This record gives sequence, structure tokens and C-alpha cells, in this order.
Amino acid sequence: MILSVILICYNQKEFIVQAIESVLRQKTDFDFELIIGDDCSTDGTSEIIGGYANNSAFVKHFRHSSNLGLIGNFAFCHMQATGKYIATLDGDDYWIDETKLSKQVAMMENGPRIGFVHTQYDSLYMYPKFFGKRYVKNVLSRKIAKNNCSFEGILTEYSVRSSSVCYRRKVIDDSNIIKEFKKQTFTVEDWPIHLQCSLGWQVGYISDSTTVYRINRKSVSHFEDNEQRLEFIQSLLKVKEYFAKQITVDSRMEANWNRSNNMSIAYHYYKEDNYSAYKKVYRQIKRKPLNLHAMFWMLWLKENRLLKSEGIFKF
Repeated sequence: MILSVILICYNQKEFIVQAIESVLRQKTDFDFELIIGDDCSTDGTSEIIGGYANNSAFVKHFRHSSNLGLIGNFAFCHMQATGKYIATLDGDDYWIDETKLSKQVAMMENGPRIGFVHTQYDSLYMYPKFFGKRYVKNVLSRKIAKNNCSFEGILTEYSVRSSSVCYRRKVIDDSNIIKEFKKQTFTVEDWPIHLQCSLGWQVGYISDSTTVYRINRKSVSHFEDNEQRLEFIQSLLKVKEYFAKQITVDSRMEANWNRSNNMSIAYHYYKEDNYSAYKKVYRQIKRKPLNLHAMFWMLWLKENRLLKSEGIFKF
């Protein structure tokens, strides 16, 4: 088998048809399988997937009898995969380029030292964003896309979207990282996979937008609950600690990592409307992006009772 598509989902009845159909529309000159990890959905998602699986041997539906969680579900699906390459798709995202898989496989077949290939992507916000913008095309700038084509860039300025990725299964199988998944070392599945596939390997990038990344208030990195958001930020340190044991982290890499982590913490304090805590972290960040400045002044206005609500200026 040349390629396996892993689609993990839980209670995504509203989106699952669009996700599956986007896989079925892929045009390739090679065989591939669709492995769906259904984490004990209870909202009708399972019945929809079952309908596809009953009509095609190409679709393999694994409905877990109990909830495995994001990490357990992904690890299970990876172990079921038989493809030389694995493409990942989240149940609430979908592909918009019918040649996505063909392009990625061709790149890796021609580049035996490429560990994974990611692509440009669009974002679809399920709630109002800055100035009410809900659909953003070509999210990655050239600079950020380039930075995310190296281990160091992925470690310190991670902007790869899981649903845009196709990786070489052998890289993961030859490592011990799936064992770490089983031990629940991590709380995210994509970042460790992408780091592992770039550690000593090249990273490919396709500038065509192939994927729509759907963002809702339940998305892992967009928690509305302050406690959950902080726990998520803190859990990312475990990923760094795991890979820091395998490489030499120089002062420049450490500084870049700390900058990225501080920006995440600053965003957390912004969502908490905690001006004093935000200001303290804000002062530690060098090379501040524009949105960080905007959030600072938004909080300042609120702190001084000059603005009751940011309204359409939501970040």
C-alpha cells in the first residue's frame, strides 16, 4: 500500500461528511486506504461513517467501545496503517485540492530524505474573528512556511496544520515516539510527529493551499476555558523536554522557544483580561508581532475603562 489516510474524529456529525468526501475526491494513480478512528462518538457520527464503510472496502471504520482520547486514538490508527506514507485529516477539517495526496507522494518519492510534507492552508473560523473575518486564505506567510521546513523552526515557531501533512511512516515506526503516545507523555499528537519527522530529515512544503482548517471554540489550541487553555500551554513543555533529550539545544534555539512560549502565555492573559500579567510577559518578548501590540492596547483601554468590550476586534 502506498498511502494510508488517518482521519480521527469524535462527535463531529456536522462536519464528517465533508471530511470523508474530500478524501474520496482525491485523484491518484496509486491505491490508498482511509482509516477512520471514531472515538466512541454518540451524536450520530458513527452511523454516518458506518454507511461509507459498508459501501467500500477502501474505508476502514474503527469505532472504539470506550473513549481513547486524542492521543490514544491517533496511536491506534497509526498502528493500523499499512501505507508507506500517512496523510492525516482531522474530522472537522477538509481538503480542497483533489491532487493533494498525489503532489505529496510525488515529492517524497523523489526525495528519499524527506520526512514529511506540509502545505499552505486556509482557516475557517466558526466564530467572529478580527473585524468579523471568518474565512482566511493562504494563512502561512513565506517566512513562516520556510521556518517550518526545519526541526528548529517547527520547535520554536510551529505553524504546521495536521490536516495538511503527509509523513513517512518508517520514520515514526523506527522511533520510540508511539510508545510515548501510549504512555500519555503528550497531550497533542501532531507536533511530536512533525518534530520526529524533521529530526535528521528534510521537510517538504507545497505552496498551494490544499486544506481548510476549521477553528471552533472546542479546538485544542483555542480553548475558551481559561484553565484548559493554560493546561494546554503547560503541556507543550513536555514535548520540548522530550526532544531536548535527543538534541543539543543552543542559546538561540532556547531564546526562540521562550519567545514562542511567552507569546502563548500572553494570549492566555489577554483572554483572561489580565492586563498586569499580560504587560509583564509582553515586556519580555522581543520582536513583537502587530497583533501582540494590538492586544496590549486593547487591554490598556479596558483597564482604564475606556473600552467595555472589544466587539468586532476579537483575536
